[in-house]
Amino acid sequence: MDKSTFITAFDRASTLCREFAQQFVIEELPATLRFDFAAANRTPDGKGLIKFFGGRLLTPAQLRGVEPLLARKYLWFDGKIPLWINLSVHAADAEFTYVEVQVCGHVTADDGPLYHKKEGNPPFHVLGPALPPDWVSLEKSGKISLGSRPAQ
Repeated sequence: MDKSTFITAFDRASTLCREFAQQFVIEELPATLRFDFAAANRTPDGKGLIKFFGGRLLTPAQLRGVEPLLARKYLWFDGKIPLWINLSVHAADAEFTYVEVQVCGHVTADDGPLYHKKEGNPPFHVLGPALPPDWVSLEKSGKISLGSRPAQ
């Protein structure tokens, strides 16, 4: 996948993620997005740094509240991208909607093995916000509240 195609897919998936989540939450989700990279995607180095794709060493703070341009840079390196990237809204405040990013640990420069082709925007998979265990449907249970973004 070339870089411009990846950027277009990232932007499309990010917008869709916010719009999809808005159907399920009470809060009005701001259009401005920030990205939080899930802990499961990180390998601590024992010194407080996280080894991320391409061997980059980042602090945990560098993987929270990431602007879209930088989030794309974290996911695209040396012409390679993760085989799958899951996006889900998990928090919001007055300024931003926060999207959790979970990624496959394997990367490729080839479009062939990318996941979520049937959804039309590989490698992205848009998920809704986490729902309470007793939630049944919008009709029966109604919308949920994301609550405020926890302090960093």
